[in-house]
Amino acid sequence: MKHIYTFFCLFLLSGVVIAGNQTYEDVVAGKSCKVSDSQQINCDYFVGTNLHVGLAGVGFPDTAIYFMYSDFNSDYYAKVGIMHGCVIISPGRASDRLPGGNLAFISPRNGKVYEDWKSCKAGY
Repeated sequence: MKHIYTFFCLFLLSGVVIAGNQTYEDVVAGKSCKVSDSQQINCDYFVGTNLHVGLAGVGFPDTAIYFMYSDFNSDYYAKVGIMHGCVIISPGRASDRLPGGNLAFISPRNGKVYEDWKSCKAGY
């Protein structure tokens, strides 16, 4: 019985490691940054079927966060966390994933994508 329990626990843990954070992976894959003629960094994030969020002037004190399309009923949607100032990407209603632990955070300080809000707030 002990061996079955150990095997079962290892099986569950391996599934967690394999599954990862699909939201984070999708946001990283959909990230596109360009430098404008005025040497301003602008980033767009295309995630899932239709989420489009972006940052204009990454790293500046007045970085703009814009939402071109975000729908709670789609596979992903975006919002801003006031406490940390990061854009939060969450699975929407059309997704087969639950939002808990399956989030991504985009920092307006550097345009990077993070798996947790504390790292995003710190901006490293």
